[in-house]
Amino acid sequence: MLGIVTNVAAFWNPERVADARDARNRLEEVNREIAELAADLAGLLEERSEIGNTSGFASDTHYHIVDVIGAASRENGFYRFHLKDELKPLSSRYDLKYWPSLAEIVRVIGQDADIAGTNATDPLTRAATTGSRGSRADFFKALFELIRENDTASHGHIPRGFRLSDSTLASLANCALDLGPDDLVDAAYVKRLRQRLRDERQN
Repeated sequence: MLGIVTNVAAFWNPERVADARDARNRLEEVNREIAELAADLAGLLEERSEIGNTSGFASDTHYHIVDVIGAASRENGFYRFHLKDELKPLSSRYDLKYWPSLAEIVRVIGQDADIAGTNATDPLTRAATTGSRGSRADFFKALFELIRENDTASHGHIPRGFRLSDSTLASLANCALDLGPDDLVDAAYVKRLRQRLRDERQN
């Protein structure tokens, strides 16, 4: 149990949880930027193709997805030794109408980023970052989740149904987070938090 507490204190303390929230926000921002830039790039690629097809001028640039894959995989030995000789003939066997244009590929990348949801990849991250802003409750949410992950029902060593008192949890948090005299949590705080989490689960 003490190992669980120190683990949560090390990796899910307020500073680390704040970093996780910042990473989530940045990921959402990056996806928005990708969506916007991809739409602009797809438009430019289509314009370049149109000019090349109608003006009598063309630029010596990639136009086939297989050529792009080959150029991007130039340093990839797995591609060169296993895929290149199988993929390249397909570009000659099937003409352009069978393949997506570069603009279509870029547009799909942008659309994918635009509709992408941002989800935690593990239960602890999910538990610690459910709130809209950081608080000491994040520590307790991660702690409760890690206790659950380590009970006998989950093949751990903590007896199923094991429960620490509110005052014990408050004391553990105060020590683990090295909270100062003015920042200490008490049993009443833990009790309110537990009740709120139960209400959220029921709703």
